[in-house]
Amino acid sequence: MKVTPGSGVFNASDSLHGFRNVGTTPATYHVINWSPNKDMAAKK
Repeated sequence: MKVTPGSGVFNASDSLHGFRNVGTTPATYHVINWSPNKDMAAKK
């Protein structure tokens, strides 16, 4: 899949990925860890 500027990608936790920047300019990405259940997140 080719991702263009302004696009979003979902990658599930604990799953392998093969993301790589094939462009000539730096790529920026943000990782967000979200849990809908605070009690479950605190147990990890």
